[in-house]
Amino acid sequence: MPFVFAAFVLMIWRRLDLLWVLPLYMGFRFLRSYYTLGSTLSLIYPAKRQERAFEAQKPRQYPPMPEQDAP
Repeated sequence: MPFVFAAFVLMIWRRLDLLWVLPLYMGFRFLRSYYTLGSTLSLIYPAKRQERAFEAQKPRQYPPMPEQDAP
Protein backbone atom coordinates (compact mmCIF):
# COMPACT_ATOMS: atom_id res chain seq x y z
CA MET A 1 0.00 0.00 0.00
CA PRO A 2 2.74 2.57 0.71
CA PHE A 3 4.18 1.86 -2.75
CA VAL A 4 0.83 2.56 -4.43
CA PHE A 5 0.34 5.70 -2.35
CA ALA A 6 3.84 6.98 -3.18
CA ALA A 7 3.28 6.35 -6.90
CA PHE A 8 -0.08 8.13 -6.68
CA VAL A 9 1.50 11.16 -4.99
CA LEU A 10 4.24 11.32 -7.64
CA MET A 11 1.57 11.30 -10.36
CA ILE A 12 -0.45 14.04 -8.63
CA TRP A 13 2.66 16.20 -8.24
CA ARG A 14 3.60 15.42 -11.87
CA ARG A 15 7.04 14.25 -10.77
CA LEU A 16 7.30 11.13 -12.94
CA ASP A 17 11.05 11.73 -13.15
CA LEU A 18 11.25 10.41 -9.57
CA LEU A 19 9.67 7.02 -10.31
CA TRP A 20 13.13 5.43 -10.29
CA VAL A 21 13.26 6.07 -6.52
CA LEU A 22 10.28 3.81 -5.77
CA PRO A 23 12.21 0.50 -6.02
CA LEU A 24 14.80 1.89 -3.60
CA TYR A 25 12.00 2.96 -1.29
CA MET A 26 10.48 -0.53 -1.40
CA GLY A 27 13.87 -2.06 -0.60
CA PHE A 28 14.19 0.28 2.38
CA ARG A 29 10.69 -0.63 3.59
CA PHE A 30 11.44 -4.34 3.25
CA LEU A 31 14.69 -4.10 5.23
CA ARG A 32 13.09 -1.96 7.91
CA SER A 33 10.21 -4.42 8.29
CA TYR A 34 12.62 -7.37 8.38
CA TYR A 35 14.77 -5.91 11.15
CA THR A 36 11.77 -4.67 13.12
CA LEU A 37 10.18 -8.12 13.02
CA GLY A 38 13.48 -9.77 13.89
CA SER A 39 14.04 -7.55 16.90
CA THR A 40 10.47 -8.04 18.09
CA LEU A 41 10.67 -11.81 17.83
CA SER A 42 14.00 -11.92 19.65
CA LEU A 43 12.61 -10.35 22.83
CA ILE A 44 12.96 -12.61 25.84
CA TYR A 45 10.16 -12.67 28.36
CA PRO A 46 10.75 -14.14 31.82
CA ALA A 47 9.04 -17.47 32.37
CA LYS A 48 8.62 -17.22 36.13
CA ARG A 49 7.57 -14.46 38.46
CA GLN A 50 10.88 -14.55 40.37
CA GLU A 51 12.88 -13.82 37.22
CA ARG A 52 11.29 -10.44 36.56
CA ALA A 53 13.70 -7.53 36.68
CA PHE A 54 11.01 -5.03 37.66
CA GLU A 55 7.59 -5.41 39.12
CA ALA A 56 5.20 -2.53 39.70
CA GLN A 57 3.91 -1.99 43.19
CA LYS A 58 0.36 -3.07 43.89
CA PRO A 59 -2.04 -0.23 44.64
CA ARG A 60 -3.17 0.22 48.23
CA GLN A 61 -6.60 -1.13 49.07
CA TYR A 62 -7.18 1.34 51.91
CA PRO A 63 -5.89 4.82 52.81
CA PRO A 64 -2.81 5.03 55.04
CA MET A 65 -3.38 5.26 58.77
CA PRO A 66 -2.59 8.68 60.32
CA GLU A 67 0.46 8.74 62.51
CA GLN A 68 -0.31 8.92 66.22
CA ASP A 69 1.34 11.53 68.40
CA ALA A 70 3.45 10.13 71.21
CA PRO A 71 2.66 11.63 74.65
